[in-house]
Amino acid sequence: MRNGLKYHETFGCIAGLSVASIIDDIEKRTDDVPFFLQSRAYAESIFGDLDKVAKSDKNPKWLA
Repeated sequence: MRNGLKYHETFGCIAGLSVASIIDDIEKRTDDVPFFLQSRAYAESIFGDLDKVAKSDKNPKWLA
């Protein structure tokens, strides 16, 4: 999804299958959650510095 949006002039169509696209308030995540996939550590392993995700090419809304 990211590459399709980032390099939109290269692709005619894109599809998101199992994309990590729900990043609203991602910078507020903590590790004090019962489900690991909702933890800050997991999100940081995918997106890097969570404080910089909102206005970066890792945010599909920002890219669009």
